[in-house]
Amino acid sequence: MCEDHLKHLNEVLSNSIPSMIKLPNVIGLTEILYLGLKIGAQGVSVDEEKLKAIQNWRRPSNLTQLRGFVGLCSDYRRFVRVFSQLADPLTNQLKKGAFVWTPTVQQDFDKLKEVMSSYPVLAIPDFSHPFVLECDASGK
Repeated sequence: MCEDHLKHLNEVLSNSIPSMIKLPNVIGLTEILYLGLKIGAQGVSVDEEKLKAIQNWRRPSNLTQLRGFVGLCSDYRRFVRVFSQLADPLTNQLKKGAFVWTPTVQQDFDKLKEVMSSYPVLAIPDFSHPFVLECDASGK
């Protein structure tokens, strides 16, 4: 009975969702991948496949490869508190005529890869508890 109910519920939802959004069998899933993010009960986190791509990225040998790496990392900037400071030396390499791979730039590249590999999970806000400022007896 329960399986039939889930099957019918999936049919109804899949017919009611616009055709441009492709959500396969969403009922019963504990997490879903959406726009490169994994959304689940624990919060929002990075897709492991994208993380592996960052970890396995080889040293860029030209501007296009560096632009691709910085762009991929930028997709997850919200997960890294000081992302702009870490990516700044690499972003400076993207300027016209500035692409020169030095040992310092290699260190910055390795550091960004390392930091992007240890990401937190962004918490989903709990709207069931209103934000209330507590005051002491004097009203402050």
